[in-house]
Amino acid sequence: MAEKKNLLVLDTVTRRLASIVNHIGTSSQSDHPSLHPHNQLQLGLCNSSTSRNDSYERAHDDVPSHDVVWRVIASDADSDKEFTDIIYEKAVGDGIAKISINRPERRNAFRPNAVKELIRAFNDARHDSSIGVVILTGKGTKAFCSGGDQALRTADGYFDNEDI
Repeated sequence: MAEKKNLLVLDTVTRRLASIVNHIGTSSQSDHPSLHPHNQLQLGLCNSSTSRNDSYERAHDDVPSHDVVWRVIASDADSDKEFTDIIYEKAVGDGIAKISINRPERRNAFRPNAVKELIRAFNDARHDSSIGVVILTGKGTKAFCSGGDQALRTADGYFDNEDI
């Protein structure tokens, strides 16, 4: 009974993998014998093709592969206050904005100032008609963001130097 169930699961996985390969791979990859449900499953990495014949290229046309040039935005247009808890950048000519929480020493824990800066940066990106994508990330390698900085939290909530 368990053996039959395992074969059914294996068959399902094989069919799903074949469907994915057929969607993103070239025709030579979809003919790979290990991806046919009636053959023994031999999972491995299929070679990816960057030729104009693969289905990704057909669906998405030519995808640029140039290095992105990032321009740091020191402050938003509505404020003369410089960003200190975040790094706000825009890709020159690519329609991308990147907002990085820049407190890796605190695992990018945000404080009231960081929240205000995030709001200002997101508002700036929203009002910039050349921006179509916003990437939110964190600096360092230990955490994207650990949440609110508990060192600044009091019994009444978070303390803000500007009392806002």
